[in-house]
Amino acid sequence: MLKINRHYYDNKPLITVIIPYYNAHEWLNETLQSLYGQTFQDFEIILVDDCSTNPQSIKELELLKKNFVEIRKKRFYIRIVHHLKNKRLAGARNTGVKKGISILVEYFLLK
Repeated sequence: MLKINRHYYDNKPLITVIIPYYNAHEWLNETLQSLYGQTFQDFEIILVDDCSTNPQSIKELELLKKNFVEIRKKRFYIRIVHHLKNKRLAGARNTGVKKGISILVEYFLLK
């Protein structure tokens, strides 16, 4: 069993959830609702947009950005990171790991 000194990490979430995102608007809302519905809430969400090209996928990200204030009122911390060129799944995961501030990492795949 993993033991963590929470005192050292008091100002950081315990887990970073990384969501690589490339033209996956069909599954974004369902994925986020699943995360918001968890009883464990000591996590941050990093959504890595891997240079989406689908207009609907881009629109979904813009909608999500507009709702950040409401999302954060519910104690969920979410960030969107945009790639300037497509780095594929491994690149998106690596970006999420670099941007995360927690001590544990979890990956979600929108499919």
